[in-house]
Amino acid sequence: MEPNEIAELIFHTGFSTAQAVSDVSGRGVGMAAIRESLRSKGGDAYIHVLGHQQQHFGDDFVPFELILMLPRQFFIHKKSCLAA
Repeated sequence: MEPNEIAELIFHTGFSTAQAVSDVSGRGVGMAAIRESLRSKGGDAYIHVLGHQQQHFGDDFVPFELILMLPRQFFIHKKSCLAA
């Protein structure tokens, strides 16, 4: 698999990096729910793999950026902050 394909797995329902299920983690819902919520409102979430050129932590590490595209409705305008 390509690095971008591997990175995309984090957004699949059921995928988890936790070794055990706890009250707050391990169910494989988090990133899938974030992406679904953002997309339903016109935003998105994805991972951009930066590649091996910046690799300093061994062969198992690939640097990446988590990109969150927030819909306009998520922004608070200065005027509305002052009115509150």
